[in-house]
Amino acid sequence: MDSILKNPFYRPEVKGDMKELQFPDRFVYVNDTFCIARSIMVGENKYFQQSLVRWNMLTGEMKLLVEGHPKVERKRSQFAVSLEHNLIVDCYAHHDLMTIYDLDGNLKYNIYGPYWDDKTSNDMVYYDAVVICKDKIVAAYAGGRNWSDEGFPNFFQVYDFDGNYIKTLNIGRKICNFCYDQELNRLIMVLDNEIQFAYLNLDGLIE
Repeated sequence: MDSILKNPFYRPEVKGDMKELQFPDRFVYVNDTFCIARSIMVGENKYFQQSLVRWNMLTGEMKLLVEGHPKVERKRSQFAVSLEHNLIVDCYAHHDLMTIYDLDGNLKYNIYGPYWDDKTSNDMVYYDAVVICKDKIVAAYAGGRNWSDEGFPNFFQVYDFDGNYIKTLNIGRKICNFCYDQELNRLIMVLDNEIQFAYLNLDGLIE
């Protein structure tokens, strides 16, 4: 966006080609060469696999960073990265599990929820999007049936960087997605509700 705003004659250009069998679908910018990305790998079975990789945008090379929990056969997750705190948080959609790594992919903590098991199923939804807010981890959590109102998160779980649970923030509305506004220290939410957009000021709320 900076390129467009500063240069009225800016034109987009191809940064890298998408491969057919492995490609990134979400990424966090590190520098002009590397990103930390969620990679989609087309497998030999009927399922695709997700992993976190270091993606070289110049060469297209993807170096495995985080494969996932060894007992989870089919990984579906959302992740957040803090370059400042040397931290990656990976939250599983269909397993009650949050994992914390350093930026080299070394496992620091597995945080198992009360409904953890290694069953392969899409029936339940646990974690959705996750962000890092200053020195806290904030993750949207559903804990309900997929393909129903229960499959939408309606509250946030707050953890410290060691994976210790701090509190739950009950929003009372179905959260489709959210992001963290660092400048104003607030969560900006997209809701499946008569109120479609909302924000939550975190000042004094999660410290």
